[in-house]
Amino acid sequence: MAESRINANLGKAAGILVLLIFLFNSKLAAQNIDSTDVFTVSEALVDINQDSIIDNLERTLKVAGRASSDNLVYNDRLLSLYMQDDKAGLQIYSGTLDANIRKGDSLVVVGTLQLYYDKPEILVDTLHIIDAEPKVPEPKPLKEVVGNPEEYLGMLVSGRALISQKSASSGYRGLTISVEDTVDNILEVYVSQAHTFKDEFDFELLSIGDEVEITGVMGKFTFQNSGTTVYHVMPRTPDDIRNTGFPMRYFTYLMWIGLVTLIF
Repeated sequence: MAESRINANLGKAAGILVLLIFLFNSKLAAQNIDSTDVFTVSEALVDINQDSIIDNLERTLKVAGRASSDNLVYNDRLLSLYMQDDKAGLQIYSGTLDANIRKGDSLVVVGTLQLYYDKPEILVDTLHIIDAEPKVPEPKPLKEVVGNPEEYLGMLVSGRALISQKSASSGYRGLTISVEDTVDNILEVYVSQAHTFKDEFDFELLSIGDEVEITGVMGKFTFQNSGTTVYHVMPRTPDDIRNTGFPMRYFTYLMWIGLVTLIF
C-alpha cells in the first residue's frame, strides 16, 4: 500500500516536472519569436522596391536604437526625441507617455510608423529603456551630409560651417549656414519655440561670416502650400553651437572702443 502511494506521488512529481519543462521551453520559444520582431531603425525605414515610400508606413512596429538626445529637449512638455542606428534615424513621439531618457540610452519602442510633415516618426504606445551602458551615436560629418541630407534624417550630425544669414520669427530662431564655404552646400539651423533651452541660445553673439561648429539632429520641414522642403540641423543644447574663432561681434565692439578712445 505504502509502495503504491510512493509510486503515485512519484508519478505526480514526474508529471509536474514535465509540465514545468514544457512551460519553460514554451516561454523561451515565445521570447525567441518575439526577438525576431524587433527592427533596427534602418530596417524599420526600409524601401525595398525603391519607390521613395517607406514599406512599413502605418504598421505597428517594435524598433530598437540609441537616443541621440535627452527627452524634454526638443519639446519642453511632451515625449519627443530622436533615436538611430549607424545607418538611419527617426523621431519618437507621444502626447501621453513620460520617460526619463538620456542621450545614449538604448531604447525599444512599440508604435505606429508614420510621416509627420514628410518626416518619419514612431507614434509610441510603449517604451522600454534597456539596462545597458549609454553610448551616444557618433555624429555624421556635415561635409558628407550636406550633399544628400535626406539620407541622414533623424541622425546626429556635426561639422564646421560659415553663418550666411540669421533669422527669427514668433515660432523659431535660426541660422543659414554654408558648409565648406560654398553656396551649393546650404543648410539651416533651427531652434523652435518648444525647445527647452530656446532662451539660452546666444544668437546675438553670432554674426554673418562667423565660423561655427554645429552639432545636432538632421531634420526637415516641407511647406504644405508650396511643397518646398528645407533641411535643418537641430541643436540639442547651446553647447551644440560653438564659435571656432574670434566672433565678428567682438571685432565690432573693439572697433567702437578704439573709435571712442581716439575721440576722447
